[in-house]
Amino acid sequence: MKTFPMFLTMAGRRVVIFGGGEQGAQKVRLFARTEARIDVYAPDLCDELAEQAAAGRITHHAGQITSAAFDGAALVVIGTGCCMNDRVL
Repeated sequence: MKTFPMFLTMAGRRVVIFGGGEQGAQKVRLFARTEARIDVYAPDLCDELAEQAAAGRITHHAGQITSAAFDGAALVVIGTGCCMNDRVL
């Protein structure tokens, strides 16, 4: 199987995205089409995400990431674009 289809009801549910750059913005664009509450965890945000946060469409968390970041999340997505040993994390 090359793709994994997944359909989730997102209304009122929390999505956590780790990453404040272009890869994180791509994930935010995707989930912004739903009725999910979007929390972005990143030290800094790209201009696009900073605008989204200023408008109240996403919530930015700049502090240290702890296990509490996962509390109540329906879905967690890594969008950092960081590479390690030729593997994107």
